[in-house]
Amino acid sequence: MKQKLEMELKRNVPLNPKTHLLTFGLDGVVCRACRPGQFFNLRALDSTSPLLLRPISICDARAEDEEIDFLLQVIGEGTRQLSQLGVGSRILAVGPLGTAFEVDPARPALIVAGGVGVAPVHFLARRMRAEAVQGAGRIVFCYGARTEADFVLLDRIEKVADELVLTTEDGTRGERGFVTTAATAHLGPDVQIVSCGPPAMMNALLGPMRERGLEGQFSLENQMGCGVGACMGCVVPGREGMIRVCCDGPVVATELLDRVWSHGEVTSSQ
Repeated sequence: MKQKLEMELKRNVPLNPKTHLLTFGLDGVVCRACRPGQFFNLRALDSTSPLLLRPISICDARAEDEEIDFLLQVIGEGTRQLSQLGVGSRILAVGPLGTAFEVDPARPALIVAGGVGVAPVHFLARRMRAEAVQGAGRIVFCYGARTEADFVLLDRIEKVADELVLTTEDGTRGERGFVTTAATAHLGPDVQIVSCGPPAMMNALLGPMRERGLEGQFSLENQMGCGVGACMGCVVPGREGMIRVCCDGPVVATELLDRVWSHGEVTSSQ
């Protein structure tokens, strides 16, 4: 149900110096069409620089409130402009785009997140909890960050996860170390495994999964220019050929991956 539309900003909440939670008004019909793992291409309406829209994962979509949330990390000029928008500002938006997570809300799930990769999997956990009217599967949510100040959305995640496992590299909150080490303890043959975060994190998770003969679904990150697979700027190698992250993904079954590539690695190898 991809659409080109305008959205009006309702709230802009800074969560830490480089991360904002932006809430826009969005027609309830479009909200209901949004699925966890998908994204929108966004740009401030009164700006043509940078020219390309910025792909931002859907953090939540609430049809009853006619609202959509985006978790925004300031990286370059495009995201800086979006982060500085005031209430009432309008943006150009194209979406929803890309593939979504395919899960059974009645089955147990292991969710592994790092950085702003927490956005689409938070949306997934909330939808799983809402759709599992009875016999809901247990959700273990493992979330890692460099330091305590980098965690976001914890109050929301606590409402939908049966168990929240936090790790920090410096030990300021939760377990000291990497989230993949903590997540490995929860791997099992009956568990649906989904993940989104830095490529190094997902590769570290893929190793123990493969040792146990397990597969799952990863949401890939890359530089997506057009969002519809035309420019071929976001392709990464897969077991069955090149994967266009913007339309063959961003959610990809791990059976199709030997590893998770970063954009820089792919560019330098071609």
